[in-house]
Amino acid sequence: MNLTDKEMKLYVAAFCCGAGGQTLGLKQSQNEYKGIAGGFEMLAGYDNDPTVIKNYERITGSKGICADLFTREQFVLFHGEEPGPEWEELTAAKVREQCGKTPDVVVMSPPCKGFSRLLQLPERVFDLVLEAWFDDLPAILLMENVPGIRDKGRGIETLKKIKRKLALRGYVFHEDLYDCGDWGGLGQHRVRYLLIARLPDKVPDFVFQPPKLPLKSIGDILGPLPMPGDMEKGGKMHRIPNLAWRTWERLALIPAGKDWRALENFGRDQWKGAWRIVPWDEPSNAVTSSTKGVGQSTGVSAVADPRIEFVQGYGNKYRVVSADEPSPTVTGSRLGSGAPIYADPNIQRFAESFGTDLLGEIEDNDIEPESIGPKVPKFAANSSKVQSWDEPSGTVIGGAGVSNGALNVADPRIEHPTWRRTQIRKVQEWDKPSGTITGSSNPSGAGSGIIADPRLKCDARPGAYGVQNWDDTSVTLTSSMDVHNFPAAVSDPRLNERNGRYPGTYKVIPWEEPSTTVIGQTDIQSGALNVADPRKWSGAGNYGVMDWGEPAKTVTASGDIHAGAAAVADPRIPEPDDRGIYIIIAADGTWHRPITTYEMAMLQGFPRTMRDGTPFELIDCSDGKAREYIGNAVPVQTATAIGNALLQTLMPNMLGDVHWGFSNLKIWVKNKFDEVRRYFDEDSN
Repeated sequence: MNLTDKEMKLYVAAFCCGAGGQTLGLKQSQNEYKGIAGGFEMLAGYDNDPTVIKNYERITGSKGICADLFTREQFVLFHGEEPGPEWEELTAAKVREQCGKTPDVVVMSPPCKGFSRLLQLPERVFDLVLEAWFDDLPAILLMENVPGIRDKGRGIETLKKIKRKLALRGYVFHEDLYDCGDWGGLGQHRVRYLLIARLPDKVPDFVFQPPKLPLKSIGDILGPLPMPGDMEKGGKMHRIPNLAWRTWERLALIPAGKDWRALENFGRDQWKGAWRIVPWDEPSNAVTSSTKGVGQSTGVSAVADPRIEFVQGYGNKYRVVSADEPSPTVTGSRLGSGAPIYADPNIQRFAESFGTDLLGEIEDNDIEPESIGPKVPKFAANSSKVQSWDEPSGTVIGGAGVSNGALNVADPRIEHPTWRRTQIRKVQEWDKPSGTITGSSNPSGAGSGIIADPRLKCDARPGAYGVQNWDDTSVTLTSSMDVHNFPAAVSDPRLNERNGRYPGTYKVIPWEEPSTTVIGQTDIQSGALNVADPRKWSGAGNYGVMDWGEPAKTVTASGDIHAGAAAVADPRIPEPDDRGIYIIIAADGTWHRPITTYEMAMLQGFPRTMRDGTPFELIDCSDGKAREYIGNAVPVQTATAIGNALLQTLMPNMLGDVHWGFSNLKIWVKNKFDEVRRYFDEDSN
């Protein structure tokens, strides 16, 4: 501890520190007691990955130490071979020397991948800490891990050994599961295991849990960020992955809030959450270290992004039309300009006739194809189909024909063929001769039973479409005022009386009419200086779209969609395995897209920019490795909340004040004498 008249800094050492989320959060923690500002100062962060340490120092500004935390025996057990000559075992004496001071708080997040032999690492870290400062033990010890560590045989045994060692050295402890999102007010649910130990000799007071905060939606976190793919503002990690066309189709067809099982209403729980599309206004599921691509894990990987109107720069825009909604406007044969994807609920009926699997092979994971479910066809669902008259049209495709599209319709209008009765529903002009009077008086009959009557001045609704004079008293206001039955308009003369406003302001003069008077003040705000010029001009080709089957326009040095014909109507349909960035507007009107690595970092609470102002980025690693580092991190805001709770107890105790107050929050670490005695007795026996 470093104490002055105005400031108290408590020392922290971090083991298995990762990319620095926990360290960054603790450094942002703060508290005030008796006019003294409290916070944390990092002594060192330990990790065995040199790339992690490099990024740790860039992100946190704290000292990182690259060291293997294994003993030689554990190294051989894990790697299956002896370490190289450059390998050096980290000892408790070296840890004490490297930190320089006794930490008040020690935090650790040891990996437990699949509860493998890495489960020896948590116990090893506790051994290092308890031995390094055996004569001046840290006041608080914190271990964060995955929830399953206490549900498996090897994990349970490891935790028993750790708690027994803590009890022998006088610690009281508490272990439980908690949601990082609740404590940090995150945009994700992230359940984790936490073991916290308190040394009563240094901290006699209880430690209280952080207060719960409302969860944010994933849209609250991603909304303020640059649009996905904008690497100028979001950095290299904001790149949208090039996925196969079949993958984009799956994402578009999965309803928001559902996962891959929704495609065929699968009832299995295996891979629950894989391919899940997170609704924009809901918290996401956890960011995991194995989230290296869409569908590869149960971690968050895709979102229903409603900001489709802001997406620019991609020509591959598509849309999914819901089965119970009308089709949008059909626009030629360009696949990317209409709605060529149809969410057909009747596709299952063709399963036995066709052997095609809609899902195909799950990309980049180990799910067996036969576990996907019933086989359904990709194509030919509308082959030779007759469309019902009172239902929405089937998908209109570029190569439409009766054999591959629903181009047949059951037309009920056979009783009124237009080639026989040309006067059906005709509106007769007022100043022209009437059509032949027939025996049928129905407007749908063969005669002209409808006339355009100009005699609007009738007594049925006086005042209808009326405009009141500005200087006259208003007519009586009624409860059914409407422009159709009431003079609800007024001739407002105030437009020309505004300061600096004159008749003709912003006026556009038709090309074939005389110009207004030319005055000395030549400005569009004071005279009619605009003309509707029909002649071709230099920018007439801007935003031009070139036909696929015609020669291109001249290529210029300043070619751009804003300054020429720089777009083309590309009719090519991607093959299932063609990779790219395709924008398919799903049935809910949003873009079901993968979450970028940069956005995953923001969901974990990392800052948008580095300390030098550049976009947040993990360097010297692949995109998959960056996602692993991000998924392993403790969310920054959660670590800040934990740090604030620790400071509220540690600061008074460090100043000699005991039982200084009460709290309506749950007690985190209290004296569980029975539990501590049990571990002590077990060890003694």
